[in-house]
Amino acid sequence: MDVLAIASDVGRVAAQATAEGGAALFQVNLFWVIVSALNFIVFFALIWTFAFKPVSRMLDDRRERIEQGLNDAEQARRDREELDRMRERATNEIEAEKQRAIGELRGEVADLALAAASRVVGESMTDERQRRLVNEFLTASTQDGDARN
Repeated sequence: MDVLAIASDVGRVAAQATAEGGAALFQVNLFWVIVSALNFIVFFALIWTFAFKPVSRMLDDRRERIEQGLNDAEQARRDREELDRMRERATNEIEAEKQRAIGELRGEVADLALAAASRVVGESMTDERQRRLVNEFLTASTQDGDARN
């Protein structure tokens, strides 16, 4: 069957029922409209008071905790970066101090070598002579070091 034919049959039946009964099938009663509206307003006020406000408050608290957590995480990231920079700076300072100490040690070794060479000037160098000069020099430098302390 055709949909339009069915719709027209339903319309015809409704028109006949209205004409025969004399009373309308659908009536608007203003009293019940006002009562329903007031029921809806009371229901909405109760739901707003006991549901929406507490839920809204919980959501606001949660949003604040999340924002605080994000701020704390950002601060921790900045602190970690600062610690990394400090560690890098300390590593560079340690390396520089190490190089300075090695340089000083090389200078002292050179001074020791020059002092040993000045004692050897004019004498022939044999293995035994070298060992004896080094031992004498080390003994003398140890005594000088003890005298300084």
